[in-house]
Amino acid sequence: MTKIMPSRATTDLMLAIERIGLSEAYEKMPDGVIVCNGAGNICIANSRVTVLLGWARQELLGKPISILIPESVRDRHDEYFEHWMRHPTPRSMGTVGAKVNGLHHDGGEIPLYIELSYVDSNVGILPLASLRYRGEGNAPSIDDHMDRAWVLKEDMNRE
Repeated sequence: MTKIMPSRATTDLMLAIERIGLSEAYEKMPDGVIVCNGAGNICIANSRVTVLLGWARQELLGKPISILIPESVRDRHDEYFEHWMRHPTPRSMGTVGAKVNGLHHDGGEIPLYIELSYVDSNVGILPLASLRYRGEGNAPSIDDHMDRAWVLKEDMNRE
């Protein structure tokens, strides 16, 4: 599998966020938080995102946000993202009554509430998404994430 490295601009942005202490604020949020650059590549994904969607943070950084969108709606999402970038406004993702899902690392879909906003920075508009579990029962927990990681590790050790 080819490793996609973050662009220099993405790396610089991640370092700038780290320097001013915003990464700690994002990390303490109760919801999943993703910040992208203007091209839609992930610059920040807090630990709640990793718990909800099962991806390791390093698997997400520098990758297009579309890897978290189910295949069935990915093309439309790319169009919506481009339009939203031309006219960014804070809003809920999806239409009233529409169900929005994120793509879990294992290929399953996770029901989410997603709120969109942005930061207007010296490098341009940075899309920001807040993710909250909307399924039945309890949201995935860090224990669920750790159990899944342990099973994956055991599977890899058997091979």
